[in-house]
Amino acid sequence: MVNNFFLESLSFLLGSSLGSFANVCIYRIPLKISVVTPRSFCPECGRTLLWYELVPVISFLFLRGRCRICDSRISLRYLFVELVSGTMAVFLFLHFGLTVDALVKFILFLLFVVIAGIDWTHLVIPDRLVVAGILVGVTALSFTSPHELIYSVVAAILATGFMFAARFLGNLAFKKETMGMGDVKLSGVIGLFVGVQYFLVAVWLAAVFGIVYWIFQRFLNQAKRDIKLPFGSFLSGSFLLIYFAIGPNCPLFHHSTIPWLRLSTILYIPSFHYSMIPIIP
Repeated sequence: MVNNFFLESLSFLLGSSLGSFANVCIYRIPLKISVVTPRSFCPECGRTLLWYELVPVISFLFLRGRCRICDSRISLRYLFVELVSGTMAVFLFLHFGLTVDALVKFILFLLFVVIAGIDWTHLVIPDRLVVAGILVGVTALSFTSPHELIYSVVAAILATGFMFAARFLGNLAFKKETMGMGDVKLSGVIGLFVGVQYFLVAVWLAAVFGIVYWIFQRFLNQAKRDIKLPFGSFLSGSFLLIYFAIGPNCPLFHHSTIPWLRLSTILYIPSFHYSMIPIIP
């Protein structure tokens, strides 16, 4: 029992530490700053942070969400991403143990967290992150059968085509850009992992989240008519919800318990059965 508690605590520490790195990526990638160098610094005063200011979760609470020198506020996003990443690491460890499956799923989780964070603040999805998602998907599919690989690739193509058509029709109807190409490319990655059926559910959920966000922003900013939606963030969040909570291969629940999600399968959804491959023999 003590050993399990130690491993769970270690999982949270490692997960939150990688969540801290995800925060670095969210801030630096859009600004074209290396995610490796220089060392972490305060975005306001530019001061290099000391080691005890970089401890995941604890440092934020100890500093009360402010820079120790210039007293500028630290975004709650840093704390949120670290907490969620640490919690996800524990869940994956409890469900899969120290396996390749747990590692791939956690990398996928962090990737979509970074995508959501960047799109939320900059309304852009960097191509390098889309490519990274494709690489993770291809790596996962390399452990499956050629049959599953073919269906996954077809699902990715159909998902991309669906969103490209939606973008084209939206631009035509409203005579302005209604969706960025980053959202279209991201859809292909989502289709690669969950198939067409659950991709459509992800789009529906993202649309619902987007409408709620638009109404909320419209209420707060009544004078502002042109409200831009970070649809990639909503799409990423919907994907994570489906893949890790209610989808066909989710780690938190083996099967969906929500009746309206039990749709007839449009395409076969790959199961990625490689969880028995240990990271540590």
